[in-house]
Amino acid sequence: MANSESDPNGLNIKWTSPAEEEVEKMAGQQRFQGINVKKWHEDKVRMYGQEQVPHATKARIRKPAHAGGTVATEAEHITVTFKEGNQDLGAHHIYTHDR
Repeated sequence: MANSESDPNGLNIKWTSPAEEEVEKMAGQQRFQGINVKKWHEDKVRMYGQEQVPHATKARIRKPAHAGGTVATEAEHITVTFKEGNQDLGAHHIYTHDR
């Protein structure tokens, strides 16, 4: 499991190893020039968590920003699972709406 960043409000964000490898490759893309791409993802997850899953204590980024997936036409999103303690709160698609 990849490194994590804790939020002062209690959301501990972790990355799966494959997701961390993918996000490292994204750093070279022109759209992320001058931006810490890992922090960009974590900020979006943190904001979504505060608004949509405020009782979550853990978030695991399973796939960084991507379009498609199970639904080929789905807009760009980050795939994340949330937990409250050991209770699974399910997988969420966090739409990026930019970049």
